[in-house]
Formats: sequence, structure tokens, C-alpha cells
Amino acid sequence: MARGRLKNVLSEDWKDLKEVWEWYIFQDGLVGDEAARTLDVSFAGLTLNKAQYFGMTTDDLSTLFDEHRQELKRVPMLVLLAATEAALMVDYVVRVRERKKDEISKDFIAIYRLRKLEPKLSEEILDVWRTRVAHPAMKAAIDRYKGALKLRNWLAHGRYKEPEERPKFDPSGIRDYEPEDILEIGTALLTTAGIK
Repeated sequence: MARGRLKNVLSEDWKDLKEVWEWYIFQDGLVGDEAARTLDVSFAGLTLNKAQYFGMTTDDLSTLFDEHRQELKRVPMLVLLAATEAALMVDYVVRVRERKKDEISKDFIAIYRLRKLEPKLSEEILDVWRTRVAHPAMKAAIDRYKGALKLRNWLAHGRYKEPEERPKFDPSGIRDYEPEDILEIGTALLTTAGIK
């Protein structure tokens, strides 16, 4: 792809971390409201109006809503990790397109010559940041994000096998992440890199 065409490759459809987080909070609130209404009716011994709850006990309903909220937590974690990657890739494209002269941009231009718009996130993009920004906060942010990428891979590939319990770059296990953790990891990386 010619450098002149780089200006046309970026989508307007990607979401930033704040937009993803606001979506999650809204959805979590909807599930919480539905759970509260439904459990109130069930506790009162009244008939539930929705067919999907027919024949369920209060315990069944509590379990159902707990499962739904747990599953809902996984969606924003995947999207937050992907949104962080999108921000990193947009930064890569902009630096290459504008032919910036800083060391990071020069490294990205060299990667672009070889890989065009298909750089490897961990081995190329993040490693350039790690090499060029010697600050310990950057190295820590990259390590935490790389650890969380194991969660992204597990979620994105259908969760068909047991996850690695202790990712190499993060002390918590994949099952220990919460949406707030992933928001903080992505925000820390992008803030430290100066990417908005």
C-alpha cells in the first residue's frame, strides 16, 4: 500500500476506552435493574410475567443473574483490550503516514517497510515502545498489557480450553481479572505512551 493511501485506512468505527467503559456500566446497570425487579417479584411470591423466568425459583433466578453478570464482565474486558490495541495501531499508522522524525516513528517506518499494516503487536509495536522509552513505568505498563493479552486470546478464541492460570507478565491469573483491571491496564499503557 502506498504511503499516500495510508490516510484512507483508518476506520471511524473504533471505540476508545472511555466509550467502552461507559457502555459496560450502562449494560451492567440494566442487568442489575432487571435482577432487582425480578427478584422482588419472586420474593413477594407473585407470578413472573416474562416467559424466560417461568418455573424458576428465587435461587434459580439469583444464579441466573449472577451468571449473566459474570458473562457480561468478559465482554468489556475483550473490547477494552482490543480498544487499547486499536489506539496503538492508529498511533502506528499516524506516525508512519506523517513521517515523524522521533526514534519510535523511525522504527515504525522500518516495520512498515517490511510488514505494511500487519505489524505484530507484541513483538514489534510494544517492543519498540519498550526499547525507546526507558522509563520503568512504560516497561511495567507493557508487561501488564502483554499479560492481559493472554486473557484476550482466551476470550477471542472461544474459551475452549482451560486458560493459563498465571500469565507470564502479570501476577494475577486470567480468571482473576475484573473489567476495572483491564481499564486501568489499557489506560496506564496509553497514558504512559502519550497516546489518546
